[in-house]
Amino acid sequence: MKPRIQTFFLVLAGILFFALFFFHYSLWYFEELNSDHAIHILMAERFDWAKDWYYWGQNRLGSFIPMMGSLLISLGVDSFTALGLVQVLILTATSFMLFRLSNFSFWSLGLCAVLLFPIYPFWMQVSLGHPYLGQFFFLILSLSLFYSSKLQDSWKSFLVPFIAFLAIWSSEMSLAFYLALALIEYKHIWKLFLKGWYYLLSGAGLGLVLVLVAKNQAVKIKDYQTFLAPWSKVWESFSQQMKSLWDLFFFEDNKPFNTYLLYGVLLVLLFTLIRRFRGKQGFSAITKIFFLTAIFSLVLIHLSNWNAAMGMPLRYHTMPYFFFTSALVFGAKDQFGNSWEQFFIVALISMPIMNASLRFNLEFETGAQGRIRRSGAEEVIAEVLAQSDIEHFTVIGSYWNTHLLDALSPKVLAITREGDHLRDGRMMEEALHEEYFLIIANDWLDHFPKQIEQRGIRLHKLELEGNSREVRYALYQRIPELQLLP
Repeated sequence: MKPRIQTFFLVLAGILFFALFFFHYSLWYFEELNSDHAIHILMAERFDWAKDWYYWGQNRLGSFIPMMGSLLISLGVDSFTALGLVQVLILTATSFMLFRLSNFSFWSLGLCAVLLFPIYPFWMQVSLGHPYLGQFFFLILSLSLFYSSKLQDSWKSFLVPFIAFLAIWSSEMSLAFYLALALIEYKHIWKLFLKGWYYLLSGAGLGLVLVLVAKNQAVKIKDYQTFLAPWSKVWESFSQQMKSLWDLFFFEDNKPFNTYLLYGVLLVLLFTLIRRFRGKQGFSAITKIFFLTAIFSLVLIHLSNWNAAMGMPLRYHTMPYFFFTSALVFGAKDQFGNSWEQFFIVALISMPIMNASLRFNLEFETGAQGRIRRSGAEEVIAEVLAQSDIEHFTVIGSYWNTHLLDALSPKVLAITREGDHLRDGRMMEEALHEEYFLIIANDWLDHFPKQIEQRGIRLHKLELEGNSREVRYALYQRIPELQLLP
């Protein structure tokens, strides 16, 4: 294909990919938006540079996304739009770097399909509230700088280790990537060290100091301090994953499109290995780094105590999935290059990914029964604000039924009910000045009492009561202090 025609095709396909992503997974349209995602929006609104370097209530996932969102908010952008822009800009930058690593070839489309179209159970790959957006950005950025031919060695020696610590701050699972990089490129790294060890140590030292400072101000929770799971749990985790793959291979679940994707991946792997054994072209360093990252991250997840404590969910394997599938694309590129087979191979992996991703998004719901969904939350907000004299209100309920409403509207505040963890005390301080409260009963109330007290606030029930898609809610008003009985 002529370079000009190829460039035109890549631009056209890239626009199509981003349009499909935008109208299915961007913050403005993603129906599966939930309280985990909403926390990032709320953090950005109240970002405290002195203590908010990790997710509220945690000490292991760096808050890069809300941090960037807070900068846009300080410029006058509303919080929801700010976080939506951060999401799109980070994915755009990551996509561009993947294009560069694949030399702006047709293979770039396969990599973009892997990045932009998450499949179940890895749908949080492009979502707020999870580490992958920031983590993958930093990992791909450090690799792009490492292989840059235009960047001076002194800058490379300083920036790559510094960004490595930013990736580790985003998620400590990033260690798997840098272990793979060190094993494959140890000679190159050693040369950089000999030429400018002071630059390398300066970058690493600065990054380490930032991570240690962030760790020092974060909360200390027992579950986060225990790193390794018992061997019985490690084996149980591995066994569950093998069973899931077995069921997937034989169409024994309700998502046949994921099985079609598995077959597509296996075919690409088979074609690539046959080409490798019949030819003399080896695999590139990038392919090896991505493949080893997938293996190392898979092992770390199975060994993780947090994985065991959370019930060993398959969604935790997002990092192995992304790096293995990307390694497959890079490996196929190594073997087939610019031959005519590239169009067939890219289609064989991209089309099943997009099919599995978009069909799941259109046909399934990820929320549990009794949890409010985005569309339902928007309807409830509109109904409450339509009441006379109500310009602002606070939601009280379980974690999954509160923060989403807060994130969707600047006229809503949310605090969790007594017994559920309150992520940040500033929300409670703001709630003390509210007059109207919407109580969502699911998960904690069988009925709506005429009067109720939550977190020291006495409320009496008003007329508005409703049920939106099995989510029960009622409007309350604060009882003035003078009316309280002694």
